[in-house]
Amino acid sequence: MNRIEQIIAAGLLGNEIVALRFAAAQEREVSAKVETLRRIARKLGIELKLDTPAEQAKAIRDFGAEASAVFDAIATQQAQDLAEFMALTSEATVAVVNGGLAVDLFKRPNRLSARVESLLIDGAPSRDWWKRQADAVQRAFAREVRTGFVSGETTEAIARRIVGMRGQPGILDVTLRQARTLVHSSVMTVANASVQEVIAANDDLVKGYYWVSTLDSRTCPVCASRDGKKYSLDHRPAGHKLPWGSGPGAIHIGCRCATTAWLKSYRELGLDIDEFEPTTRASADGPVSAGLTFEKWIESKPVAVQREWFGPGRYEMYKAGKITLRDLTTMTGRERTLDELRKRYE
Repeated sequence: MNRIEQIIAAGLLGNEIVALRFAAAQEREVSAKVETLRRIARKLGIELKLDTPAEQAKAIRDFGAEASAVFDAIATQQAQDLAEFMALTSEATVAVVNGGLAVDLFKRPNRLSARVESLLIDGAPSRDWWKRQADAVQRAFAREVRTGFVSGETTEAIARRIVGMRGQPGILDVTLRQARTLVHSSVMTVANASVQEVIAANDDLVKGYYWVSTLDSRTCPVCASRDGKKYSLDHRPAGHKLPWGSGPGAIHIGCRCATTAWLKSYRELGLDIDEFEPTTRASADGPVSAGLTFEKWIESKPVAVQREWFGPGRYEMYKAGKITLRDLTTMTGRERTLDELRKRYE
């Protein structure tokens, strides 16, 4: 990235922080809704009997109806909140880019073509993910009820395994954790989609997108291999072969990657001016050179950090020069297993 692109990227990172705060607020709201299922399960442990198959079936059916209602309400409210958030993010993106350019050249799209409901997270729409959450908790509930009955457990004991106890998470604790992760992914997907909409609407000034990955040890190989890569406005790889997939923030659940603008050069815009030199970018270690990619960053870390990130086996192959960071994923972007790497490169 040149200096102006880096200034814009830094500004968009500031917007990402706002998005993370919004995601935290959304997580609290969704958590409160999911907690209603915990209260229902506690009530089951006190009031219901599960002594016959008919009683079990009724409990499973009643809980399933409650779970479906809860997650359907979450999906509907999320679609409304995220649609408004997308519009606000679009306005903020225009302001950041124009601030970096020091002139109001970027324009906001007349309308956002991407519908929140159709945005993909790891290959599926948000509403589908919430439906999967409802189905998963219903199946887990039914499994605990039936297993407990066969084992001769009391209704109270079954309810405890569903609700969870201190030091022993129940199935609803898992559901709550998954719901929070999904909220985070939904918000970041919408935030990045909004940025991409603005960039695409200004194709007279841009050539495409930069993929920006977080420089810390929690970044996965799928994202690390894409750090700093360029993509055209129709999401075709530029100078590499890594596919766009669902894009930054949405290529997998919990993705923390971001999108920024790949600007046309001054000369491509008809101006006889040299490009600005790169400046810095953020990392877990503080500001670093804007030209520092994830691979260069992980190379600069102590051996212990490298071993932890690559994992046993992969680290030895990497240091021996048998694989590169790019080799950790397939052409479709899927992370390769250690056995696959050994068969391919040893």
